[in-house]
Amino acid sequence: MSQISLLPEDAVPSYQPLKPFYMWAGGKSRLLGRYSEVWPDLSRFDSYVEPFFGGGAVFGWLVAQPLAPQLASLGDVNAELVGLLEALRDHPDDFLREVRTLVSEYLLLDSKGGRKDWYYDQRKAYWRNPTPSHLYVLMRLGFNGIWQTCKESNGLFGTPAGLLNHSSAEAVYDEA
Repeated sequence: MSQISLLPEDAVPSYQPLKPFYMWAGGKSRLLGRYSEVWPDLSRFDSYVEPFFGGGAVFGWLVAQPLAPQLASLGDVNAELVGLLEALRDHPDDFLREVRTLVSEYLLLDSKGGRKDWYYDQRKAYWRNPTPSHLYVLMRLGFNGIWQTCKESNGLFGTPAGLLNHSSAEAVYDEA
């Protein structure tokens, strides 16, 4: 399993909940209210290890807790997801710049057919040269947070297009 340390030791918690970074089948967003009833006393822990990050709902909830551990180590068996997390941690400006560029291209297309063609062209471009920001945009536009691969993807993200009905950049991604 690939694992990264996301928060530096001198991180100051914001106590603002983070939304999951993308839809994820099996995500825990809807269950967090129930989890909070059984969560242990967070003041007893100085670090948090998330071995199966997925969409990040549990981590997003945890960072909003006043007594949350100051250190977090996030991991997943999916190396593509870990690469995305590393890009967010190490190169957030570059990541966001590429996301903005891709989403701007997508939003310029008026027709559903044009957007669908664009999605599949971008997915093929990702297979040739995988980048975390490219993956993120594809995940945001893909079908229902499902992670699929296909024969042509050679084991990389291969999910079909979603509804592709976004009217603004904010509907695709959140810069916060």
